[in-house]
Order: sequence, then C-alpha cells, then structure tokens
Amino acid sequence: MAEQRIVVLAGPGAPSNILVHSLRSHFQLAGVIMEGPQDKWQLLKRRAARIGWMKTTGQVFFLLAVVPILKWTSAKRRNEILRSHGLNEGALPETGVTHVTSVNDESTIAALQGLRPDVVVVSGTRVIRHQLLSAVDVPFLNIHAGITPRYRGIHGLYWALMNDDAANAGVTVHLVDKGIDTGGVIAQAHVPHAPADNFTTYPLLQLAKGIELLTAALHDHADGKFNGHRREMDSRLWHHPTLLQYLTGRWRKGVK
Repeated sequence: MAEQRIVVLAGPGAPSNILVHSLRSHFQLAGVIMEGPQDKWQLLKRRAARIGWMKTTGQVFFLLAVVPILKWTSAKRRNEILRSHGLNEGALPETGVTHVTSVNDESTIAALQGLRPDVVVVSGTRVIRHQLLSAVDVPFLNIHAGITPRYRGIHGLYWALMNDDAANAGVTVHLVDKGIDTGGVIAQAHVPHAPADNFTTYPLLQLAKGIELLTAALHDHADGKFNGHRREMDSRLWHHPTLLQYLTGRWRKGVK
C-alpha cells in the first residue's frame, strides 16, 4: 500500500475527536485543521430563514427539553458503544492541530495547501465553499449519518425509522461537493441498533460503522482503487425533529 498524506478538516466536538483518534490508530496523519464553534444565534436565524420560526422554535424546544433527558438515560448505553467499538472521545493533543476561525477562511486554504494532502477527511464543519474544495486537487471525504441521497442533512437513521424505512437506516462515506451531502457515494452500510438506543446514541453507532467504511476507503485510495458513484433515489434534506414530531413518533411508532 502506497503512503498518502491525509489531512482532517474538523469542527469541535466529541465526534471529531473520535474520528481523529481512530484515524491516527491506522494512519500517520499529515495534520488536523480545527475550526472554531459556530455562533448559535446565527445558526438559528439561518435555519428560520429556510424553514420558518415556528418549526425552528419547535426544534429548539426538542433540543432543550428532550435531548438532555435522552442523554442522561442512555449514558450507560453510550459508554457501552464507546467501549465495544474502541472509540476515544477524549480531547485531542495539540500536536499537529492547526486552529482556524472557520473552515472557509483564507487562513484555512493556506494551511491546507501547506500540508499538501493526497486526500482530505471532513468532520462536523460548516458547509465547505467551492473556494476551499478547489484549493487542492484531491478528494474530500465525509462520513454522513444517513443513507444518501435519501437522507441528507442530519439524523438519517432516526428519520429512516420514523419513515418506516429501516432498510435505509445506515451510514454513508461520500465525496464532498458544493451541495449538502450530494457527492458521489464511496460506501454505504446498514447500522443495526438495540432497544436501548435512541436519538442520542444512533449517531454514535453510525460513526463507529462509518469509521470502518472510511478506513477501508482510505486504504483503497492509497492503492488506486477508489471511486464514487451516484445513487438514483428520492432525496431530501432533514433537520432536527420538533418537540411535537418527536413525541408523536415515539407515541405512535415507538421511535426513540
């Protein structure tokens, strides 16, 4: 297998920490570029501009009233998943990490070009603009928590269950393009879950499986056996459920 220079573009948080720790156990990373947190009020305003304030408010109520309870009641299950898959969500050492305000800043382009990547892995960043994608002529890869193109956006496994579409409750490794989760598919897999799982543990199961797929894809890239393809299926961009959507789905369908 040929050596390759892998750079990770990441947003702050446990999923990015898990991904970087996992990749470092398989590869010698050329570097990690970590962007700062996004302004939550600006995020809310942009979301409301797309879907309206009523639905956005319902999502906020869900995140504030339900998610903390789900996290508390599933803490044991979360730790079980971390242990069984050997996942480490601890803070990253600063060695090899470059901090930027936004993944789309000019400083990010300069840092990325300076690292001379053969492939870029993306994790939890803002939507990447064309200027960055075109700054280096290499593939950008992302683990998406859903089967694309049917479940773009976030929480694809949860929405698949809500739609009685368990066959598409899974994860995708795909190429990053200028759209939102619209790039060519590298690999996809179904992600099984247990009765103890819920909205807060589904993404962790997806990440664990996604890391397996990504690791294989990076090995394939080094061996020159790497390609993406388009899937022909219905497509939709999904967001957080509102409080009413979640409670209705749990009562009618038992989806946690």
